Amino acid sequence: MKHKSGGSKLDLWGNVRKAPQDPSPGRRFWSALSPSPRPRPATQLQPRSATISSPTGDSVLGKKYGKPGPKILGSGAGGTVQIMTRLSDGRTFAVKRFRSRRNLEDQKDYSRKIMAEYYIGSSFSHGNIIKTIEIIRDHGYWYQVMEYAPCGLFESVMSGKMSSEEINCSFVQLLTGVNYLHDMGFAHRDMKLENVVVSEQGIMKIIDFGCAADFQYTSHDCVTLTHG
Repeated sequence: MKHKSGGSKLDLWGNVRKAPQDPSPGRRFWSALSPSPRPRPATQLQPRSATISSPTGDSVLGKKYGKPGPKILGSGAGGTVQIMTRLSDGRTFAVKRFRSRRNLEDQKDYSRKIMAEYYIGSSFSHGNIIKTIEIIRDHGYWYQVMEYAPCGLFESVMSGKMSSEEINCSFVQLLTGVNYLHDMGFAHRDMKLENVVVSEQGIMKIIDFGCAADFQYTSHDCVTLTHG
């Protein structure tokens, strides 16, 4: 993965790209969108679906972040995400266990994909992007530790209970997060409701950078096209 260097860069239209602005994580957009009182996202947003998962037992990951809970936040082609609560301070984390290497998959390519996703996610610092904390190798699996957001945008939208103010606020936050990614030179390439979680304060968090691509290299002034 290429790291970004200082200096001005050009965007798709030849204009000088400005440094991305990061609104504080606690910033709200309700008042800017509507003069009416703020909605109550904590009551409107629906909890993410869950199923039973077996614990990993005593391990490096467990000693540092506690035992996994009996719920799975999500499962996809890249792996499974579950909750872990640290006993020392009661803090909750979302931990992704990457899938195992396939039989015909090269070990270097497999490791490169995992580390690329981690390096991309950990390079971002923005209120509307999920915070990636660290990656741990334990009992033959790779685990990525992230901040935890209790709600899923997909479930909230499908519930049909979101007000127009909440919909507008969510859309503004998503645009802000995507704009930050593009200013950093990355394309998410898998934006969908399932890849957005919501904090208890109603803050949208874009997740899952397994398909993300760097479209702006530091050694070139032109845009590099990426297929996906």
